[in-house]
Amino acid sequence: MALLLTIRVVAEHFGRRAALCAGLLLASSCFFAEMARELRPYAMACLLHTLSWWLLLKLMHRARWPWALAYALTAGALLWTFYLAACGLVAQAATVLRCWTRLPPDQRRQFPAAWGGALLCFIPWLPMLAGQVREGGGDWLALYYAEGMQLRHVVLAWAQLLFGSWMGSAHAPLDWL
Repeated sequence: MALLLTIRVVAEHFGRRAALCAGLLLASSCFFAEMARELRPYAMACLLHTLSWWLLLKLMHRARWPWALAYALTAGALLWTFYLAACGLVAQAATVLRCWTRLPPDQRRQFPAAWGGALLCFIPWLPMLAGQVREGGGDWLALYYAEGMQLRHVVLAWAQLLFGSWMGSAHAPLDWL
């Protein structure tokens, strides 16, 4: 679904050739293929994030309250799905703020309302989030990195993201880290 939605978003804004290239790039991404197979929230987060961008672009081009409501619900669901998705929502807010002066005044009212709606959707989860933080939600690092998070772990994670699964399980090219 995320692949099809990505193709549609790119086709609407950049044309069919760009959509074909974007679809091929996403479909051939090792990271995308790996995360789509796992029983984790990453595939859903990818779909919701792509949908939120599509709705945001719709809202920026032709502001309608149904688009704002759909964006608020999607952004709220995205926050429920994956906490780090908030980074993508911050990028969306930065995009809107960059274009703020070019938007008609009546269109500007819908963005704060949509962001407020997304936060309202997330409010019921705040007690659970507070409990996770209070009960040692930060201890998840110890599960993966017994000696604590180090710079080499960050470099390795970025290398795996950029270069995909060719590195294999031994990570031979990055042993020096």
